[in-house]
Amino acid sequence: MSSPSACASPRPPRPACPVIPGSIAPRSGSVSSTGCASSSSASSAARGAGSTACPSSRPCPRSRPRRLRFVGVDLAWSPRNTTGGVILAWDGVVGRPRAWGSALGDDEAILSFIGQGVGRGSALVAIDAPLVVPNERGTRPCDRALSAAYRQHEAAAWPANRARLGVVRGEALVAHLGALGFVHSPSVQCRRPVRQVIEVYPHPAMIELFGLAKTLKYKARRNRSYGVRWEGLERLKELLASLARGEPALEADELLRELAVRGMRGGKLKCAEDLLDACLTAYIALYIWYWGEVGYRCFGDLRTGYILVPVRPGGPVAQPELTAAPRRR
Repeated sequence: MSSPSACASPRPPRPACPVIPGSIAPRSGSVSSTGCASSSSASSAARGAGSTACPSSRPCPRSRPRRLRFVGVDLAWSPRNTTGGVILAWDGVVGRPRAWGSALGDDEAILSFIGQGVGRGSALVAIDAPLVVPNERGTRPCDRALSAAYRQHEAAAWPANRARLGVVRGEALVAHLGALGFVHSPSVQCRRPVRQVIEVYPHPAMIELFGLAKTLKYKARRNRSYGVRWEGLERLKELLASLARGEPALEADELLRELAVRGMRGGKLKCAEDLLDACLTAYIALYIWYWGEVGYRCFGDLRTGYILVPVRPGGPVAQPELTAAPRRR
């Protein structure tokens, strides 16, 4: 595992090779000659508001090598706790971790990590934390909607409100990123140059991307043993490694080799967990950008709060249940 807030040195690019179609869970969508995924009208209708279609007058270009970065931030709700960050470099065929930090602290450290890894180039930053919280109490509408859709998979959201959070750290981080030229919007255009920040949530993303019935149990919880957590994290590593066969592809061998989680405890295990979550979050950013509006569902909107969840193009999305309250992230 890398030292706190340390970055991996850049690796030389490998020769380009064809993308191997097919993600981990089977997809029913197809890719048109424009590079945009097609989807059924039923699937498109099921997706929430806030996503932008890839207009036929401006077709998605086929992916080409270019300087693109996809940043995943597993943001702690308080700077007293550690934050994990991973930056993927995209060469037009595959995304590879270019830099990662296992114990980023305050907002300044996070912004420095992003700034050094991205510079002034195109980048999509995905943050696993509430970025818009207008409600003083209760729950954001997007948290309720997502929880209803994914409760059966044990992937519901932690209710967010200002009384509970005090200073909403995600909002402050978005403001700082805005000063660096990042636009905050839940609408991601398919394979376009971008400098943008979005809110995501990895647990429902795992359900969608990997076809899991339930979330992996690697978070620290009362009466949850280290053995159970190690097993969950090892499984997450396997799933991330399997994305080498996905579309878009992820090759994260170097990072995954560093994280020999079995036997880790305490803060060291937490740092490894944060890095794996951040790696998945960075891949979510790449996936959403690669597929555009057919590859994600938006719960909520920019005014009341939102969460983007990747979905398989043309495939089914989770359907809501009608009872019970949201659970914690």
